[in-house]
Amino acid sequence: MALHWIFDSQRLLVTHTAEGDFTHADLMAYIDAVEGAKVLSWRKLFDASNARLAMTEDELMSAGARIRGTHASAPSGPIAVILPHEDAGPFMRFLGFLSAAERPMRLFRELEPARRWIEAMPSALQEERPA
Repeated sequence: MALHWIFDSQRLLVTHTAEGDFTHADLMAYIDAVEGAKVLSWRKLFDASNARLAMTEDELMSAGARIRGTHASAPSGPIAVILPHEDAGPFMRFLGFLSAAERPMRLFRELEPARRWIEAMPSALQEERPA
């Protein structure tokens, strides 16, 4: 699998890293895990710097529909995305589906600025908690 993730319950942060071919099956497994763990509202750090989007047009459209469905089911936490070092063009269409949610989203070229930004953001869950 080219996509790996860590759920950090203390920091309400999901860190996911894609390496090599990032496939439809990888994405579906990730979405299943996020929905199952009920962490949609957590902050997300997505490192795709060493990834290549390996989805057909039909797979990409299917992924987009699934992503939009998750956005409709629960608040989405902010997301920081580190863009692929290689040709990011195909990846940009995928980002369009991620950006449809009402949440902060920012693109980066390097990990550390992305990490600093996402760690400064509250998760959607934190915003819902009474002070």
